[in-house]
Amino acid sequence: MGYYIKFLPNKKSNPKWKVQYISWKQEDTKSSNAKKPKREWDISKDRWHSLGFVSSMNLNEAKSRARAPQLGQNPRFLQELITDLVKLGKSAKVFAGADQIVAELVQKTKAGDVVLIMSNGGFDGIYTKLMTQLFSTLIKKCATLQYF
Repeated sequence: MGYYIKFLPNKKSNPKWKVQYISWKQEDTKSSNAKKPKREWDISKDRWHSLGFVSSMNLNEAKSRARAPQLGQNPRFLQELITDLVKLGKSAKVFAGADQIVAELVQKTKAGDVVLIMSNGGFDGIYTKLMTQLFSTLIKKCATLQYF
């Protein structure tokens, strides 16, 4: 299973390729009598961007993107990515879920920091969890201040 780039040499406009999803799962290929049955679905252009494809990519760039694992699906890829980022002097970690991310951010953020969370969904309520925890931490800090 995975994404595949199909070259379209006779297509008049760019890109001269399209994104397909291919499955070899039995439930997807029940009606086939082929030795190695597969099923292909065309991915509409409005979904390309969320998968990392851009119509301005050339054929080789699109094929490279199709071969790249989706983050989170390959732990070895993630570990290599983290190692490379650390070598470049960047801070990078993998978290098991939203609660661990919130705990780390609450512990490490300070006044003036900007936190950007990008997600295509609710991401286990991370927005509410983070704001609640940061506000709670701020209240606790204010309560311990002594005013003269």
